[in-house]
Parts: sequence; C-alpha cells; structure tokens
Amino acid sequence: MYADDTFFHLSFVGRVGLVAISGAMGALAMWGTWRLTRNIRWPARILAALGMFCVFEWLAPQVHYLWYRQVIDGLPSQWVIGPWPDPSAVWRVMGLQEPASLSVHGRATLGWSLLLIAIFGKPRAPGVQGM
Repeated sequence: MYADDTFFHLSFVGRVGLVAISGAMGALAMWGTWRLTRNIRWPARILAALGMFCVFEWLAPQVHYLWYRQVIDGLPSQWVIGPWPDPSAVWRVMGLQEPASLSVHGRATLGWSLLLIAIFGKPRAPGVQGM
C-alpha cells in the first residue's frame, strides 16, 4: 500500500527526522487541544478540536518542507502553505477518502485523536490552580 510513498525515498536520517518532527507537531497539537478544551462545554470542544486540526493541516506542509530542504539538496526556498483548509478537505482526510499514504493515515489518526481528547479529556476541576 505504501510502496510509492515519498517517505521511503528519504535517507534513514531523513526518515527519522521526519518522524520526529511529525511526532512533535502531533504531540503539540494534542497538548494544545487538551489545554484549549479542558474548560469549555463539550459541543464547543468538538469545534475547538477541529479548529486545532485545521491549524495543523495548514502549517504542517511548511514545517515538513523546511525539513526536506535540510535533507534534499537543491530544493528552493519557498512557501508551500496553501489556503486555509475547507471543511470538506478536513473530512476527506479524516474519512480516509484521500489516496492511501502514510501522511493521510497519520493525519487522520491525529484528527480523530484530537476529537477523542476533546470529547473524553478530563476537565480541570473548578478552583484548581496549575497548568
């Protein structure tokens, strides 16, 4: 299924770096979703989680491209951030309706994880100080 995925055209260092960057961005999105949604009512939590996923979808290509520039010689300096993702694009990714790739499957997993965090994340108890 993943035989032609561009991930496998990278060197070992390129793959490790890409996984590390993607993992760090995903962890940051999950932490941000938890922080953002822990004190709001659950219907708004879903919108906040989808908003966080849209932010990830919008910014991730540029962050990944910056890494590609480090490991692939000759890539030009350019912006690859596109327009803000529309709801249909988000649902195509989360519904796995895009062509199968590691990127699509990873992004869909992140999107569903953000929704689960928003829905089931334990809210902070009233009056509790801290992060």
